[in-house]
Amino acid sequence: MKGQLKGDMEVNRTIQPHDIGEIHKYMILNEVVKDGPVTRKDLAQRLGLSIPSTSRSVNGLLNNSVIHEYIPPVSGLGRKPASLEYKKHSLVIIAMSIMPRGIEGSLVDFDGDLLFNISVNSDIEKGFSAFWNKIQTVFESLLGLIEGNLVNITCAVPSLTNQQDYNNLLWKIHPEWSNALLEQYLFQRTGVKPALINDVELSLLGEFWKGKDRNVENMLFIEYGDGIAIRSMVDGNLLCGANSAAGEIQNLIPTFSSDLDFENYVCRHIFKDFRRDHPSLNKDNLFSTLLSEFSGDGQAEKIISSLLDIFSKLIVDLTLILNPQLIVLGGQLSYLREKDLDIVRSFVKKRVPFNPSVTCSSLELKSSVIGAAYYALRNAEENILKIWNN
Repeated sequence: MKGQLKGDMEVNRTIQPHDIGEIHKYMILNEVVKDGPVTRKDLAQRLGLSIPSTSRSVNGLLNNSVIHEYIPPVSGLGRKPASLEYKKHSLVIIAMSIMPRGIEGSLVDFDGDLLFNISVNSDIEKGFSAFWNKIQTVFESLLGLIEGNLVNITCAVPSLTNQQDYNNLLWKIHPEWSNALLEQYLFQRTGVKPALINDVELSLLGEFWKGKDRNVENMLFIEYGDGIAIRSMVDGNLLCGANSAAGEIQNLIPTFSSDLDFENYVCRHIFKDFRRDHPSLNKDNLFSTLLSEFSGDGQAEKIISSLLDIFSKLIVDLTLILNPQLIVLGGQLSYLREKDLDIVRSFVKKRVPFNPSVTCSSLELKSSVIGAAYYALRNAEENILKIWNN
């Protein structure tokens, strides 16, 4: 299955004979969502099912109120066959991005349509209680808007997938934080077991699903902001590594500074003199601030040029190893000017024997919550089957 995380789409149970009908229902639901309106006959042909088996599954979906059947009126040409369509809002997922810079949540229909989005400041600097209250406010707002069944929850968090609090940025800021606390709260409120996934992994999935160059199966995504990380997709699958840490490049020892690791240098140290000369400048999003508010300023342009050189060299090294077709620059790099992109592209073209496309993220800072929605939709089968069986 293309565009997936390790373990994505795996249902950890033994398939029993009585499960087959439920699986057929889920297959038909996906087909109706993707290509509806569609007739029963067309569904049977596409899925290789018999007409009676298709009708039994369709009738089950009608009884579950997740699809509806439209019977056209009789005309002079006779009656057209009935067609099936997905019933809007009957199945929904919640996607969230929980980051130090802010909290975002989306309510998404099972057909992929965004129903509602909310974005707030995290208040993380005011203490753990204020931060936790903001998370609850966003989630409860989304929960109150649900009309049908909630079938999945996925949250983008700044920690390694499946590693709980190891290398967790939120825990480093507030030791009271734990991913387990968030999981427990979401499950107690909904009965749905949430997935907490690394934010950069989900950003890559967001680009794969809704980005400007979507469905590219060999992609490199570079996220630059408060920290820096990369994630890559190789032949349609995310490259995760033994500990889901493939791409955590922040501790690289760069050749241009023997005293600082890569993240501290490109995210903080390089701006040190500029911040000293501009004490009122907000320390967040410094690179994008230089691009937008200090374009043409000599000191700012020198910093931009240095970072372009650093990232260009990084892209060349990663490209030669991973061989991506597409390189997407996310976070603050998504605000690069066209002339900046041309510098990166030219540098890469001269040093790589093939020519990958280099582009800025069209989703900007929303890529992780979009990726969370994609992951939740792709992994909703088990929860939907539970709803049907209750």
